Amino acid sequence: MERWKKLASRDIVRDQFVHLRADRCEVSPGHVIEPYYVLEQPEYVHVFALDEHERVLLIRQYRYAADVFGFELPGGCADRAEDLLTAAQRELLEETGCVAENWRHVVAPCANSARQNNRVHCFVANRTRVVQPQKLDPTETISFEFVPIPQMLELVRRGEMSQSMHIALIYLALEHLNRLALVTPPESLL
Repeated sequence: MERWKKLASRDIVRDQFVHLRADRCEVSPGHVIEPYYVLEQPEYVHVFALDEHERVLLIRQYRYAADVFGFELPGGCADRAEDLLTAAQRELLEETGCVAENWRHVVAPCANSARQNNRVHCFVANRTRVVQPQKLDPTETISFEFVPIPQMLELVRRGEMSQSMHIALIYLALEHLNRLALVTPPESLL
């Protein structure tokens, strides 16, 4: 397996919200794909925040592109050159008015490695509490609540979590916290 070679690149859209480029790529000697679209995005930061009662902080908001109201983890985009932990703390405070005492970076999978160039950074935060009102952008309407882990997992099962990457981060955070019971298949299935 070899890396593709970028032979050329041109911007399709570049503004404050989207940077979409079309590349000309040689995928193997003599085989070229053109155009291959790449969506350049800032790094995403999301917070699996637990309060003193071990409840998870979830936000709920409307997502226009999918036309859904869904539960999510607090978070968003890191600003250019912003430290990722600082970005996660800022997003938590803005969206919920909460701060947390202990922070750990857990994992950073690709958002969509087929088309996007960014990663989704998951932070686990403990002893989360509300300290001020939300500081939302004029385009945001976000509600939030602390939810027991079994209730959060039921929201996932019922399809009320609207972001697949958040579902993955939830399970990775639970695994990191040793709160996910892994099932070993019977030997007959191995």
